[in-house]
Amino acid sequence: MKEMSVQADKEEVEIGGLIAGQVYLISLCTKSQEEKGEVHTIEQSTKPEKVQDLTASVAQTSINVAWKPPAVGGCTGFVATCTSQSSTDTSSATTTKELPLEETSVMFDDLKENDIYKIEVFTISRNQKSDGCSQSVTMVCTKSMFTFGYVTFIIM
Repeated sequence: MKEMSVQADKEEVEIGGLIAGQVYLISLCTKSQEEKGEVHTIEQSTKPEKVQDLTASVAQTSINVAWKPPAVGGCTGFVATCTSQSSTDTSSATTTKELPLEETSVMFDDLKENDIYKIEVFTISRNQKSDGCSQSVTMVCTKSMFTFGYVTFIIM
């Protein structure tokens, strides 16, 4: 347990040295020389670290993405999104899949030729989501790629 004093004129305080993705109980009370006031406690989690080692396996009409959980801190699960950008108009669509901590891969099916797909994976720790995404995979499926089973993807 870490205890710290704050000047009476302060309305906020920054607590450093915390671990990413962990849950903390933060208590605050007023204190005079003789007495402590009523204690107010909140539970808050820090933002988790990003996933690591994102890899993609591409088939003719699907993509499977796998990753490793963060090495430091904790997380309670993952959110994976697949955003498709149509090659024929300006429309786009996003599919979101929430995954428990035990699952470190996800498959997105029914990809269409000539559309561009961006896959993002985020770590979740209770009510916090990792900053940005660890990696993005952009894939363009073309008719010739479907015919020969060859797909180009870029890990950014």
